Amino acid sequence: MNQHQCEICLPVIKIYKKRDGLTEHIRLKHGNRSVVRCDSCNIEFVNNQSYNTHRNKYHPEHRVEYPCDVEGCDFVFDTKSGFDSHKKTHEEPKFCCDQCSNKYYHKTSLTKHKKTH
Repeated sequence: MNQHQCEICLPVIKIYKKRDGLTEHIRLKHGNRSVVRCDSCNIEFVNNQSYNTHRNKYHPEHRVEYPCDVEGCDFVFDTKSGFDSHKKTHEEPKFCCDQCSNKYYHKTSLTKHKKTH
């Protein structure tokens, strides 16, 4: 018997006997979202990131890795977004604090830093 679990409701476990039941639950409870289904176990996810995390954890044979291509850098990432974020660290920081000389690779880091002034 197949079981279909709502990934959005975790840690509360909601299991449906039919995929249509889960799809209807997601549509009604969580809004009209597109669904990504795991080919290995049929669990459905509302976005690629949560699906990729699931796949890498529970189905390592289908794991996708994103290795840094900079010579001498051995970092490997499970997600493309993690890899893209890391690539910025090999560039000159683009975000500068206007109150001190600190520089940051990510705008969110600068915003967090500014709160310390």
